[in-house]
Amino acid sequence: MEMIHVRKPTYYFWKSPGASQEQFQRQYDRLKRCGFRIAIYTDGPEQKDIRQALKTLIQNHWEDS
Repeated sequence: MEMIHVRKPTYYFWKSPGASQEQFQRQYDRLKRCGFRIAIYTDGPEQKDIRQALKTLIQNHWEDS
């Protein structure tokens, strides 16, 4: 018998400061029911450059690997 290991797909969910907790929870629950593993990122101050944030995220991932 051959076993196949299937991982849950990961959905990267960005939570912006303007979103209400109710909207966030509704979307989170919907994605969870669909079988996604969810990684939540919270946006920081609006003045920050998103490109710099993504570069830092990738750099931290490489350092941890």
